[in-house]
Amino acid sequence: MMPPSSPDSPVFWETLSRKGRIPFWELSFDCWDRFSQQSLILGHTFEALSDAKKLEALQRNADIVAAVCQDLPFSAITAPAGYWEQAPGLLAYYVLPGDWRFRQIEAFRSVLPADLMIVANASAILAADYDPDFCEMMFEEPERVDALVADRLSAELRHARACIEAGARAVVSCSDVADNNGPFFHPHQMERWIYPQLQQWSRAIHEMGAFAILHSDGNLDRYLDPIAHSGIDALQAIDPVAGMDLGRTLDRIGNRVCVCGNFDNGRLLLEEPDVIFEIARDLIERHKGRGWWCFGCSNAVQPEVPPENYAALVAAWRVAG
Repeated sequence: MMPPSSPDSPVFWETLSRKGRIPFWELSFDCWDRFSQQSLILGHTFEALSDAKKLEALQRNADIVAAVCQDLPFSAITAPAGYWEQAPGLLAYYVLPGDWRFRQIEAFRSVLPADLMIVANASAILAADYDPDFCEMMFEEPERVDALVADRLSAELRHARACIEAGARAVVSCSDVADNNGPFFHPHQMERWIYPQLQQWSRAIHEMGAFAILHSDGNLDRYLDPIAHSGIDALQAIDPVAGMDLGRTLDRIGNRVCVCGNFDNGRLLLEEPDVIFEIARDLIERHKGRGWWCFGCSNAVQPEVPPENYAALVAAWRVAG
């Protein structure tokens, strides 16, 4: 397989796009159960099964996702991540334990259409950490952060390889380097810990034959250009809550990397379907053709989203995308 870094290989946006339409991908679509009469088996429920039942659950999960994808026009779907807590003591929804997440990718690949890209999570890039001890370490003992960064990159590249060998075609590092107030890291810290790691990570992912995506919440305006020059294929979020403007972002970097997301997740929970449709259609019509853009929400689509609200988002894409 030719690595995406080769000048003769396909661009991420062009690989996702079907018949010239704007691609459609969610960082994490946690509403599979809402669009199916069956429920995915994940997390601790999955963990409690015997190995034989776990294999059955993986295939059941794959069949559910494949059935939902017949109705929702995704260009790519993200596979479950490894265990992480969305709040202290509260396991995230879309996760599987240990190496089972790699086997879930294999099950997905066995039933999903060949042109439906599978994206895997291997978060190799250092992210914002507001723990006072970590913040102090960045200034007082930066060499310890150097070691943390190197260890994380090595571990997550091993995970990325396993995902790619299982059938993933892209890998996303979910690493918030900013928040609503702007960048978490100072410029010299970005130069030391973020840009070099992005370059090493994306180069390694390309050598494995896959695309490299960075997800970061927050306002990245200050660092958009060096991030776009790092070698990544796509940048996901373009966080509207943090003041990120899609048009301005596309104008700056939309001819170098694929810009993904920007629809405000909160609207899926707070607005009526007709309002969601109008907002989404307006967003698409104002920005289609402006650069490499993949439509979707700025973050994970929560399980609490009413299916009729997400259906309105899909309807807007079908009309204007």
